[in-house]
Amino acid sequence: MPKKIPFSILLSVVSMMAVLICGFGPAPALAQERAGQVLTLEELLQKTLELNKTLQAGEHSVRKVLYQSRASVAGSRTRLDLNAAYYGNNEDYSGLYPKWGEQVGIVLAQPIDISGALDVQDKIARVQVEAERVKYMMDANSILSSAAQLYIQSVWARNSIAGQERILSSREENFKITEALFEKELIGKLDYLRAKSKVDQVRAQIKDYQSQYELYLEGLSSLLDGSPVETVPELGTVEIRVSGQEMSKMRNPELDSIELARQVARLSKKSAALKHAPSLSLQVQYNPTRLDRAEIDYDELTGGIYLSLPILDGGSSANSTASYEEQIKELDFSYAARKQEFESDIKAYGEQLKLSREQVELWDEQKRATQQELQIANELFKAGMISQADVLTVMDEQQNAEISYLSALLNVNLAAINLKKASGSFLDLVGVLELEKNE
Repeated sequence: MPKKIPFSILLSVVSMMAVLICGFGPAPALAQERAGQVLTLEELLQKTLELNKTLQAGEHSVRKVLYQSRASVAGSRTRLDLNAAYYGNNEDYSGLYPKWGEQVGIVLAQPIDISGALDVQDKIARVQVEAERVKYMMDANSILSSAAQLYIQSVWARNSIAGQERILSSREENFKITEALFEKELIGKLDYLRAKSKVDQVRAQIKDYQSQYELYLEGLSSLLDGSPVETVPELGTVEIRVSGQEMSKMRNPELDSIELARQVARLSKKSAALKHAPSLSLQVQYNPTRLDRAEIDYDELTGGIYLSLPILDGGSSANSTASYEEQIKELDFSYAARKQEFESDIKAYGEQLKLSREQVELWDEQKRATQQELQIANELFKAGMISQADVLTVMDEQQNAEISYLSALLNVNLAAINLKKASGSFLDLVGVLELEKNE
């Protein structure tokens, strides 16, 4: 066998020439495609809004609270009731004729909000409707971010399968050469077993990625009420844009929810204090009465203004007011804490996004370099100028570069998703409940 030249020297000499003459074709497609509609990320998010059962239930929950608030407000307003009766009175024991009669009455009741208590209750009802709408937005923000993450992970797994299949093809080719040399007793059994082990490892890795890919697609399908989904083939074609405004302005629905809870607590505190305030109402009642075979025939009209002045409630109003005051303070601290956490998260995800983009460029260069190095190493191995161990080392470097490159692409997108979730930017897609506030 010819004398071997050190591998590092050969690569440094030949790799510069290989850059000019080597090219690489597109990645092969998956051997088997999953049945389902191919959706872009934007299309998937729109379908999630349309088909997700949790969000559909949330829409009905908002409407339910809306109607409940209307009923609560209407129940404390002007009422007009019609009362009617037809009755008989048999007095045979006294020798009188039976008495039959009818009565019709109209009752008008109008509360007079001299303390503002009814106005406070109206405001509480409106805020509760908005709170339910914000709860829907919180669910939408969480579900949309989960859908985006599953989509990105499924594309990543799909690309990882394709990348490992390319590596597998290279390792199988190397194993064929190694097997032929082993049969000719030109290399030892250890080199043969190493080459075979590398092939088996890549095959196992492909199976693992395939399992992950199926799990991610099943997760997406569950968010879409069981509808099958197919993603775009290349992770590099998926771009989750994050604007500078998203980095600086936060409108997370969780903070909106805490703020609405504070509003309810403030209004409830005021309502508790007004329970000790006087109340005034106007009532008018008209009752025409007729009795057959009797000398009773009259119309009754009554009306008046009724004043109620609570004097002693055992401290109920004072304690309720104090309780709401403590709740307000609790929510103040909760709001400040969560806002600080979200601001910290946005900053951290922004840094992660920047770092991951740098890693993508770094590993993309490394991936191209290792592809060229492997081509050179295979030629040198065929010529007997380097050992099998040298070739396997380059193959390991190529595999690591491929995995690291795709991981960096995945991390870029995951950081962008987390950033958009923390800032509430996914809610730009949600407009289905905007009219519910004004219905």
